[in-house]
Amino acid sequence: MEQNNQPSFNVVTTNKPSKNTKQGLIIGALVVVFLAIAVVAGVILVRQQQDIREKAEAVLVCPAAEACPVAGDPTLLKSCYSADAGDSPRDISCSTITNVGATTFCGSTNFCCPSLGASWTTDLTMCSTPSPTPTLTPTPSATATASATPTGTATSSATPQATGSATPVPIPVTGMSWPTIVGTAVGILVIIGSILLVL
Repeated sequence: MEQNNQPSFNVVTTNKPSKNTKQGLIIGALVVVFLAIAVVAGVILVRQQQDIREKAEAVLVCPAAEACPVAGDPTLLKSCYSADAGDSPRDISCSTITNVGATTFCGSTNFCCPSLGASWTTDLTMCSTPSPTPTLTPTPSATATASATPTGTATSSATPQATGSATPVPIPVTGMSWPTIVGTAVGILVIIGSILLVL
């Protein structure tokens, strides 16, 4: 019989108790599930905030923003007349002295501001100004004849026109909102915690 002169090697390993291994796997799985839920919730919250901004922007531009007159304030027109699509409507108020007696288009209708603080009306006769009548004044002449030459003098006044002012468009908020910051912080803490559990 041949003798084997090779040394024998025994591999000795230390096994962790199976109870700790199972607990570590359960905790790790819970951390991963929590992290996935936090990421999904963060994405939903950020998208919801953007939807609100998009809806607000859609309301502020022509032609959707036109109101003839504004609901709840009949002294104010938000006119998109002669404005391009996507522009802000002009605010024309009947509470401004320069608009008293003026007519302006809003939509496809002509409106009249009859008096200061009054409601805009479509009755344009309330804004009609009387046409000026010439007044005759005799002018004496230096001739020996006794005749007078009438000279007509007409006076007129300009009708004030409505002037609009641009409605400022709000500047979109940039940067991260607080739900994004909180979600990111929780995610970082979960990742650090899971790394510490593994070690």
